[in-house]
Amino acid sequence: MAYACICHFFFVPLHPILKISTFYITIKTIAIMKLKSLLLALLACLFTLTSCEKKESEDKKMIEFTSLPTKIQQMVAEYFPTLQVAAALRDKSSRDDAYEVIFTDGTQLEFSRKCDLTKVLCISFPVPEDLLPNPVRDYLTIHFPENYVTEWSKDDSRWEAKLNNGLELIFDKNYQFVGLDD
Repeated sequence: MAYACICHFFFVPLHPILKISTFYITIKTIAIMKLKSLLLALLACLFTLTSCEKKESEDKKMIEFTSLPTKIQQMVAEYFPTLQVAAALRDKSSRDDAYEVIFTDGTQLEFSRKCDLTKVLCISFPVPEDLLPNPVRDYLTIHFPENYVTEWSKDDSRWEAKLNNGLELIFDKNYQFVGLDD
């Protein structure tokens, strides 16, 4: 014999044996399924992030500063003599090996496999002017005399200079000004 109860203003039949609302069982089952799906999604994200972190750490290997090529050591000694090296890394993720030097104040230097400087990021002071090519230095002196470079980077086809006012200037490989980066 089936009974009925009023649940949310609807007549919902009771389960004939358990004497509970089938509506309640359906809602509870859906909630449990959603919770299981959410947990599975979170676990999948966790495993993905863990595998990415592991890959990155395998690509970048901490090395002793004295293990860096001599050219890099000399550049650090010449242009950043007062800074303390926090870490030296060898990066094997790119086509060629690359090197990175991180100082205790957050300043970072990146070098190509051939030990050419590809990026300078200075946190607490301007990029040393001697690291900038003369045409770029001249352009900045004329057009931005009140500002200084906080980041200088190079890729295959262009150079970028980020100023302390937030502007990012783009130069071609011949150091001619091309425009502003958004």
